[in-house]
Amino acid sequence: MKFSVDVSTTYPSFMIPPKQEFWFGDPSYVFQGDFEPFWNGFREALLEAGCEHGNAYTEVIIDGTRYPIWIAGTRKGNGSFPFSWKVGAKIYAGCAVVEAGMLAILPTNYPGFNRQNDCRYVPFRTGRQATRIEIRDGSWYSDRAPVCVT
Repeated sequence: MKFSVDVSTTYPSFMIPPKQEFWFGDPSYVFQGDFEPFWNGFREALLEAGCEHGNAYTEVIIDGTRYPIWIAGTRKGNGSFPFSWKVGAKIYAGCAVVEAGMLAILPTNYPGFNRQNDCRYVPFRTGRQATRIEIRDGSWYSDRAPVCVT
């Protein structure tokens, strides 16, 4: 299996695509099982880009397929953080467990997911339009509404 990471931006705001399903939670949980050896490479790529616990847009490339991962460090480090995402009349809510000091939005088709850790992620779907996410002091906002306050 070929694995690499591109860290392309470190901006405090970014757009996530419409009409797609994602997970919200600690990115370290997707580097387990066969993917565990890649966690150090992922962290090293963040360090080299100067954003180990900062805000970053990354693309993980596995066997030529790119998977976007949006990351931000938490203000308080590790813990459990409530998440709430509203799309129309539907609200996706839950609690994200953090052990790596950062949170991420990842596509549900990312192949490294350990299904035993599903309870540590909050699933959600984006609406009809791309959504701007802002990171302020470790907390996540969508259209100025708090999504996850750390």
